Amino acid sequence: MNKLLQEGMAWRVGRGDNISIWKNAWVLRLKNHKIQESVRNHNLDKVVDLIDPILRQWKERIITSTFVRGEAEAILNTPLARYPREDCRVWSGEPIGDYTVRRGYRRLIMEYPSLTIDDAKNTFKTVSNSALCFRCSGGSESLEHVFRDCLAIQGIWNTLGFQGFEEEENMNFQQCLGGMLTKLTY
Repeated sequence: MNKLLQEGMAWRVGRGDNISIWKNAWVLRLKNHKIQESVRNHNLDKVVDLIDPILRQWKERIITSTFVRGEAEAILNTPLARYPREDCRVWSGEPIGDYTVRRGYRRLIMEYPSLTIDDAKNTFKTVSNSALCFRCSGGSESLEHVFRDCLAIQGIWNTLGFQGFEEEENMNFQQCLGGMLTKLTY
């Protein structure tokens, strides 16, 4: 069972300094999420070597000259966070990266078709990859963080004209929502 879970895990790229280009599963658009066909460039070791640290974008010239076309395209289409954050392990079967019983069950049935439903149900527990916000890695996934404190969300509020909304730290989510609705009615 541990093997099944390990095979379903991949890396979500943050800074890229913990992810081996050649050994780790990190390109979610590739089979097994690993680089397969490229000629190894010994000057490149970690995913961070493929990221421009100032512009926070992929080094396109290095990628297209190092990897075969399909792998290069998959890498270049892998989103990077606007702000550097820790690399994190994710469950590759879910868009947000959290392991779910349903996805684990599907993978289990595909790997072991003779397994009974009761065996499979007794096997899995829900496991989350992290309690930290996957958008900014700056706080726990509380309502207050998701709707007020997250740096990514603050940018959205500012764009919508709710500047200073994040400064209401002494308010809970319901109070913040009430304040937003009041601003909308005026």
